[in-house]
Amino acid sequence: MKNTFRVLIVLTVFSCKENVEDAVEPNFVSDTVHEIHNEPNPKEKFDLPFEIEGEYSFENDVADCKMSLNIFSVKGILKYELKTRARNVNGDAEISKEDNEQYYLTFKNIEWNESKGFIDPEGNMPEENLPIPTEIMAGLRDNQIIFQNYGNAENYYVILKECDVKFIYFEKV
Repeated sequence: MKNTFRVLIVLTVFSCKENVEDAVEPNFVSDTVHEIHNEPNPKEKFDLPFEIEGEYSFENDVADCKMSLNIFSVKGILKYELKTRARNVNGDAEISKEDNEQYYLTFKNIEWNESKGFIDPEGNMPEENLPIPTEIMAGLRDNQIIFQNYGNAENYYVILKECDVKFIYFEKV
């Protein structure tokens, strides 16, 4: 009786296996797995000369300013998470490249603290109630992400008020 039961189990397994193989084309399964697991990383996708994904940090003792930035990709889309002492923001990021081979990274969904736009020499603003920008464009170099945090008397803006430094240099950890 035990042998008969074993034979039935073995026959059932093999018959199910044959039916599954007949029902699903072998190439379909392997192609789907390839698409899910072998997406190009951002370095390859954007033809970057360096690996952009990873942890970055900024620390400035004078301004008592500490920040962390994590760049990663999800399903081929570049993402970020920015942590400061005043906020924790995340969203999509986009890479662009200028003709001079300079790469830039635009962080979406980061609302600036202030922006008055360009101010003429008499102190007049071209428009009142300008919308507050929600993107930061930063320059990319090997292991660094850099952006200007505030403007000047002719172009007044403050991106991250919690850090009173002109330039923010994120270094890859």
